[in-house]
Amino acid sequence: MAQDFKILDQYKDNPVLYETQEALLKAKYNHATKKWHIDFTKVADAIEKNPKLIDSQDMNGNTILHVLAKLLDKNCYGLSFNDLFKMGANPFVTNKEGLTPRGLVSMRSFPDVHGQLSAYESSYQAMQLGKALVALKDICSYQTYQKTPRGNSIEPDINCLQPSTVQKAKK
Repeated sequence: MAQDFKILDQYKDNPVLYETQEALLKAKYNHATKKWHIDFTKVADAIEKNPKLIDSQDMNGNTILHVLAKLLDKNCYGLSFNDLFKMGANPFVTNKEGLTPRGLVSMRSFPDVHGQLSAYESSYQAMQLGKALVALKDICSYQTYQKTPRGNSIEPDINCLQPSTVQKAKK
């Protein structure tokens, strides 16, 4: 029991990791269903309060996505892969073993979850690419559509996306 408090104490500054560890410590075994029951409701609440912590890693490098991937044969409730996807969890974070959540799932026989994680990885990459393109567009817009002293717009610079131009715009 004292060791449990040491585990929780090391995560006291990160509510997502703290609530994840506490949920794991409070897991209950149901003899009727022969499954562990783990409530991640408080973890979901902690993520909603501070979304930037969603990809926090514990001492083994595991995020909450890794934890759920390891517990696929358990009865986890209060938080699902879909919930984490909607909250923007990064599926490409690797733990200290070099595994992503999908890597953990692929080591076990859960093909439907493997497919779900694979599809999410693709949509996550597309979302990140979209953000990068918007940022580039903003840089180019700022640089090429500045007003002249008479108030006329300068014509767009077709070389805006050249690497040297983007680097100058960042400075």
